[in-house]
Amino acid sequence: KRQVVVVPTNYIYRSLDEIVFAVSNEPLSDATTVEPLRKLVNMHSCTLNVLHVAKDEKPDLDEILDAIDDLNPSVTYGFGTGDVNERLNDYIKDEDAAMLCLIRAKKGLFSRIFNSSVTMKQTFNSSVPLLILHD
Repeated sequence: KRQVVVVPTNYIYRSLDEIVFAVSNEPLSDATTVEPLRKLVNMHSCTLNVLHVAKDEKPDLDEILDAIDDLNPSVTYGFGTGDVNERLNDYIKDEDAAMLCLIRAKKGLFSRIFNSSVTMKQTFNSSVPLLILHD
């Protein structure tokens, strides 16, 4: 598995106290996908907040939460409509999080054409370092 860390231009380093792990409804294809996140959380003894932004329904995140249960994450559900990237950035700012983690899953041709990528947009718009895990 590969992972990427994207650091915003002119970012000023600060301690890694909290990581926001934004997740979708998609199940993990492999539980080892979250290993780099686990290493970071343990290395820095930081808190982990799992965030799911949805229009109206609470998803089943059991599989993802089981994979990181040992990290004692808190879970936040954000509901409503609007730009997901804007809501992620607002949440990061409100929480004063030091890093955002996203999982990039492979998409089919039609999905790539008709659905915008939250991960790709976040790569160019995040105010904090972004850890991208590939599933």
